Amino acid sequence: MLRKICERDILVVSKIFKRPLHKECSKCTKNIQRCSTFGSNHRNHQATDIQALKQKQNARIESSKQQVRRFSTSGNNMPPKIFNRFNTFESQQRRFKSTTTTTLPKSGVVTKNARRSVSTGENSKATAALMEKDIYYDVPPVEVPSHIQATIFKGKNKPPVLETVSMPTIQQETDIIVKVLKTTICGTDLHILGGNVFTATEGRRLGHEGIGEIVETGSQVQNFQVGDRVLVACITNCGECQHCQNKFYGHCEDGGWRLGNTIDGMQGQYARIPHADTSCHYVPPHVHDTEMEDALVMCSDILPTGLEVGLLDGALKQNENIAIIGAGPVGLAALTCAVGMFNPQNSIVVDVNDFRLDVAKDIGASHIINNKNGDATEKILEITEGKGVDLVVEAIGIPEGWYMCQDSVKSGGRIAMLGVHGVPATINLEKMWYRNFTFTAGMMHGFTIPSLMSAILEGKLNAEPLITHRLYLSDVQNAYTMFKDAGQYEAMKIMLINDLD
Repeated sequence: MLRKICERDILVVSKIFKRPLHKECSKCTKNIQRCSTFGSNHRNHQATDIQALKQKQNARIESSKQQVRRFSTSGNNMPPKIFNRFNTFESQQRRFKSTTTTTLPKSGVVTKNARRSVSTGENSKATAALMEKDIYYDVPPVEVPSHIQATIFKGKNKPPVLETVSMPTIQQETDIIVKVLKTTICGTDLHILGGNVFTATEGRRLGHEGIGEIVETGSQVQNFQVGDRVLVACITNCGECQHCQNKFYGHCEDGGWRLGNTIDGMQGQYARIPHADTSCHYVPPHVHDTEMEDALVMCSDILPTGLEVGLLDGALKQNENIAIIGAGPVGLAALTCAVGMFNPQNSIVVDVNDFRLDVAKDIGASHIINNKNGDATEKILEITEGKGVDLVVEAIGIPEGWYMCQDSVKSGGRIAMLGVHGVPATINLEKMWYRNFTFTAGMMHGFTIPSLMSAILEGKLNAEPLITHRLYLSDVQNAYTMFKDAGQYEAMKIMLINDLD
């Protein structure tokens, strides 16, 4: 990437980033750093808290200053590495499909096509105008360590351990490497620790949710570039196989649930993400380092799981009755989507934890039932005048949850299985065969992630109540203790912030 110093502002002619960027922008920072992370934010300074932005970017600014190396661009003195970038940029023209213009303060207007012509030498006037009497900086690829720390599965019924491991590397040209910024713990991680996920082997780096900043891309990655911040879906999909063509991503022939299961996951400093173009989602700069960005992490897994496997597979309709068995994170994610999107007549939540039931009430449950006395089914039937509910969502993954579903679903109703079951449960066909009920279960696919992210960004869906704690990644072992004993610590989703630099 080339940085050009003008007399007033500095235009970055970038081969990596899609947008024109700035150095020494008079309204944001005088250090060598991308303006508001992305050039698009430079046009919105009036609506930006500049002082807060400076504070948040200070660490990156100092890091960037250490990476800059000055050199001259006259004649053949250009380093071969950069000279080759000029001559091979023709192959990257896919990054400049539109001709959107961006106005640069005191530096004129440059279009994406104009930037491309500068890079390839197609427009000699534009090339001369930008290169004459200018100094350039070469910003080398992001420096990454050879070894990192990650959360390791040590075997059945053993606590996870934060260990030093090798830095992940690109294995396929559709991969990216991200620096993990935020991740979290899932109930499925506890199932792995309990030995209930046979595909997860000892030594696996755990975690399948989070947001990261891209530090390296494979040559076939088209939708993202180094520096982009992305949400990583827990389900990997290639976008090409028959399952993916049908949006059945959970059964992708080269994907499905891989992160933190069959390949190393997100609970570490860095992670490799396969099939990035179809398995990641762009996080806009204006929510970076905010509570809203934390809420977006819920779109990696529990929100699409609750919506797709719980409500869409369960065919919930407007103004129907719904009961959710289990007020854990995924159960309350299903409630969040139900209340926000389907306006149920009755939304009933069953659990034995008063704190989680209070959260359910705050989210919008019409009825909460503490099942300490084992009478939840009777209370559900009482609420529905003996008919049962249209949809029962099982979200705890134990046989008792399934039995409550059987007893509380109405004739012609549906049961949707969200819980991950590690032991057998009985379908009592002797009393269910005549009920005309529908039973669905399976993996989530992630096709609702873009719409869920949009709903959060537009303020239509509030996922922040699902997050109860924020800890540093270096304290991940204590976070697992809290998450496992959620009742004692009144814990839901625990946000882990990467502090392991």
